[in-house]
Formats: sequence, structure tokens, C-alpha cells
Amino acid sequence: TDNPYLISVTVSKGSKTPASFQMPLTIVEQAIPNVGVEAGSGEHMPTGIVRISSGDQFIVHAHCGVLQKSLKHNEVSNTFLKMTWTFEPALPSGLMQKLPRPGVESDLVKGETLVVLQDSMAFVPGSSYLISLECADTMGAKATSSLSLSVNAPPRGSACTACRLSGAACALSEVDTGEPIFDTFRYECKNWADDATDGPLEYQFKYSGASDAGDAYPEVLFDWSQTPSIDLILPPGSIMLGARVRDRFGASTEWMEGDRLYVGVARLVSSRRRRGKRTLAEEDRWPQAKIVLQESLALADSAKINLLCSALAMEINERVSKGADDVSNARTKKEHLLTTLSSAANRAIKTEGYVCESLSTANAISTHQQHISKQSV
Repeated sequence: TDNPYLISVTVSKGSKTPASFQMPLTIVEQAIPNVGVEAGSGEHMPTGIVRISSGDQFIVHAHCGVLQKSLKHNEVSNTFLKMTWTFEPALPSGLMQKLPRPGVESDLVKGETLVVLQDSMAFVPGSSYLISLECADTMGAKATSSLSLSVNAPPRGSACTACRLSGAACALSEVDTGEPIFDTFRYECKNWADDATDGPLEYQFKYSGASDAGDAYPEVLFDWSQTPSIDLILPPGSIMLGARVRDRFGASTEWMEGDRLYVGVARLVSSRRRRGKRTLAEEDRWPQAKIVLQESLALADSAKINLLCSALAMEINERVSKGADDVSNARTKKEHLLTTLSSAANRAIKTEGYVCESLSTANAISTHQQHISKQSV
């Protein structure tokens, strides 16, 4: 219409003079592109916002449709429909890839998929982004569609701590030292929290280290769990613990180094000799350990069997290194470990976590191939 609409607003308050504002609005009939965007990854929240973690691959699908072929490709002017992406705040273009969208493409519709690469750290944790797509046809008519993106931040909390257990609680002294195989250490991540919608939190633990002789142990990795602590049975040596925490969207902390534990090494021996304890070189824990293994197998305690087998395998390597055991003895002991591990696996529920931890245990047992007999494979 030639006569624009007038949109008016008046603000008044008590005895004050009212204030008014008018804005003209002209309506024209014009075909504009039909444009739309939708997230192909991430968590769709009830508010309409899409939520991802900072290292995630992010995918956005888009389409732009017109009413005539010439508005997509004008052969006279040799111009094409254009699709332009923008991020607010901006992202480096090198972190994105544009891909065709075959299932959408036609004479009247152009489809495109935008991918922000995984682990590119393009998104800042805790930030929000507006992703817009502008579509312009060959006559210059434009339309825009957008979506809001929220980048999840990892959980936050206190440093994780470890102690030797005395009964069900931490020991009151020498909390970072203990006996291999028979003492239990608890590694715990207290006071961790995240936004209310991000729970429940999950925790993952690991340990590594070296024997008293300096030989490195293979890393032992445990599956994710909602329990913020883990009880560990450890081999002799200097043991370093690690933990990380994630929320239900997958936003995870980096691996955090925990306490160092001194298991059956000189720091322990000097303080406990007075109690009649024997040192590692003097003591073979294998006869008693076999009893504990059999008891754990009878109770179907597959988690404890994994812990015991990993720790015992590393102690066997340590004893061979120090000359306390020969290769023949090591083969016999490790054959027993593998047999016990196999028996436990036959009875256990094969969850992904259990399989992962059992494979980690088998790897710990088989690190020295000369200790493995043909019968045990």
C-alpha cells in the first residue's frame, strides 16, 4: 500500500506529561527465500537452546528454498543463490567445514551442512553463541534463520585425595603408605558440583607408577562411575593417582594428578620394621594372595579380582627384576592369574565398564611376554 501504517506508543505516569512515539510501517508484497537451520548434534533444551560441550563436534543443517528456478540460478546474469553463515561471537573459519546436503537439494532448494570440528576448542566453556544463516536469492531478496547455542562448562570441585584405609575409614597416620596387595587405599573426589540440570556427575580414576627398582608400570584405567571414590589394591612401588570428572552432557575436566602413594617401598619399611614386618625382598605374598583370589572368586567379586590381578602381576614383575622369582615361577603365577580372570569373566555381567577394566587387567598381566606360557594364552 502507498499509505504506511503508523504504529504508536504512549507512555504516561501520574501527573507527568505523556510521551508518544510513532513509527511508519509499509507492507509490500515480495517473495523472500524460505530459510531454516536445525542442530544436527548437541542436547536440545526445553527453552529451544542447543547445548554442547566445548570439545564436541557441532553440526548444523540448513536449507534455503525459493519459488522459481531463476531465483536459485539466474542463467541470464549467471548469479546463484547465496548462503552466508555468521557466529556471534565469531569463530575462526579454519575450524569449520561446509558440506552439501544431498537429501535436500533440488531445483528450488539448496541444502548445506556446517560442521565445527571436534576437539578444535572453537567454543569457550560457559559461553553462548548465536548462529545465523542468511540466504539471498538471485534478485537480492534475503531471509535469515538462527539458533542459540550454549557451551557447557566442566564440573568444579576440590582436589581429589587418597588415604590408606583402616577399617572403613582413613587411617590416622601414614595415610600415604601401605602394604602391597593387602592394604586398601581410597581415592576420593569430594565436593564436586555443576549446574542443577547437568547432573548426575561421573568420575573416572586411574593409577600408574614405578617399582622400587624404577621399572615403569602400565597405566591401569577404570570405567566412569557415579561413585566419587574408588578403593584400590596396589602393587609395590611409588604410585601416582589420577582422576577426572564429567557431567551428563560429557563436559569433562582434564586429568588431575592426585596424591602419590608409597606402597611397600623404603618409606614404609623404615617405619614398620619395628612391628616385625618383612621387606619386599624377604616376603612372598603369593600364597596368601591366592587365598584372597579364591575367596573373591567364590563371592563373584569381579571388581576386586581385577584389582588383585593387576597389582599381583606388577608385583611378580618386580620380584623377577630383583631376582626374588625366576621366569618359571612368574609363568606359573601369571597362568593362575589369567585362569582366575577368565573364570571371573565367565560369571560376570558383561557391562562395557567391566570389559574395559578386564582388558586393562589382562594387559597388566601380559606386559612381559616371557612370563606368559602357551598354556595360559
